[in-house]
Amino acid sequence: MIPSRTAEESSDPVGLNVRADGYLFLSQLLLTGVRASDLEQLRLIPDLSRHLPDISSETSELGLGDLPTLLDTLAVEHHRVFGCEVPPYASVFLDPGGMLGGQTTRWVDEERQSARLAPPMAETADHLGRELELLATLSRAGTPEGMDPSSLAVRRFIEDHLLWWLPSLIVTVDPLGSSFWSELLRLVLELVMDHRAMLARVHGSGRQPTQPPTLSVDDTGLGTSDEARAPFESSVPGMTEPIRCGALITPHELRAIGRSNRLPTGFGGRARLLETLLDSASAYDTPVTRVLVRLLDDRRDALVRLAEEFGVPAVYTEPWLRRLEVTTARLRVAGNG
Repeated sequence: MIPSRTAEESSDPVGLNVRADGYLFLSQLLLTGVRASDLEQLRLIPDLSRHLPDISSETSELGLGDLPTLLDTLAVEHHRVFGCEVPPYASVFLDPGGMLGGQTTRWVDEERQSARLAPPMAETADHLGRELELLATLSRAGTPEGMDPSSLAVRRFIEDHLLWWLPSLIVTVDPLGSSFWSELLRLVLELVMDHRAMLARVHGSGRQPTQPPTLSVDDTGLGTSDEARAPFESSVPGMTEPIRCGALITPHELRAIGRSNRLPTGFGGRARLLETLLDSASAYDTPVTRVLVRLLDDRRDALVRLAEEFGVPAVYTEPWLRRLEVTTARLRVAGNG
């Protein structure tokens, strides 16, 4: 595991850099994928290295022909998970339309400016890798006692931003079958929750987190099960926006539904895939709403289990669970129409 400060280490200034180094290493992995220079460090983190059997032995045992193949394989998997399936940006989960550069991105930009971090050159500031980079900077700037503005900024960033979307990101990546990246995201959550607990011991645990305005529990935009049985196809845009339906349904999952029901899904983004799937289901009289309900029920159960495993307070999961409840109710109505 990447080391983090315990209560006994909270007065040790070295602990600040240890935690910051952990954030920064995970940040770089998320931003660039695994590089050759990362392999030695990965070997020191059993929870990650066990998912990469080729590096569980001494690096010197890797043949010259094996290392490029390993790195290519890891690069392909990194692109598949975060480039093709699940964009690891807070705004994808928290902003209406899931578009980059909106309200969430601007908020994180302001936090970076306050920490005197330059704007990122490639990714927007709300990429998880860039957010961990910000936490690393703030952690390194803190004091051992944790009573300085940087430590307060860390707690605000974790409680008012990161925990509202990180659990949903994790349970979206899990079904893709990439054990390395699933485990890495869990490591991020573990490190963040440990940091939050340490700051709560210093500042007290009575602070109430500020909910992002887009996560109003009653604002799903998908209607309720009491509505008339309008064609569900009209809700396709909402079904592809996590902030409205409660989950990010990946292209992998939509294509899998199509294959299992012998329905075409076509090409394009998630909205186009879902629209084509529903049109095909209607044309061939093949109900797929029950499959979507099962998928979202599984997502709900996974979120509940993850929160229990890592001690994520219910306040962070309730808005997502409520959205999932409304969406599955609407799907059931559509399926019975």
